[in-house]
Amino acid sequence: AVRQEAVSLAATLLGANGLKDFAVQNTVANANAGRLARTLGQSTESLTAWQGAVRQAGGTTEDASQSLQALVNTFQEIQLTGQSGSIPYLRTLGIDLKELKDPSETLLKIAEQFQKMDPARAVALGQGMGLTPGMINLLIQGRGEVEKYLKAQEKAGVIHAEDARRAAEAQRQVSLLADTYK
Repeated sequence: AVRQEAVSLAATLLGANGLKDFAVQNTVANANAGRLARTLGQSTESLTAWQGAVRQAGGTTEDASQSLQALVNTFQEIQLTGQSGSIPYLRTLGIDLKELKDPSETLLKIAEQFQKMDPARAVALGQGMGLTPGMINLLIQGRGEVEKYLKAQEKAGVIHAEDARRAAEAQRQVSLLADTYK
């Protein structure tokens, strides 16, 4: 009986630690999504919808984040210098450089073009623009399918800006509290 109680107590503690770890990871993910969305000039909802869509297609959250960052960097590079190594790839896809403002719409336009071509060519073009394999695998399915993935993620759940703001504040407070007891 004592042994069974000890095992039960251990399981309870491990379960509590698992819940705590889940809460901490969730808070960090929400806060990070808010920060990244801000630096990308996107809404938190749009960013996390893309992250979820890429995960649905077999990629990772980081695949979506890196690809969106690469696209935004390309936009900024073109605006600042008029040049970018991605320009030939964008032109090959028929993407008007003057329309490079919204990363989501640009990705959907890329998906339209990727669907029409040999997947190996799409991979080469995508990699040339700094897109990750996870994002490319989503985009080669075509705009219609990508939109379905995005809608499914929006329905399943995305991180909202206010949730991200609260998570960032909670993360900040936990950090300050931890520093107090060092």
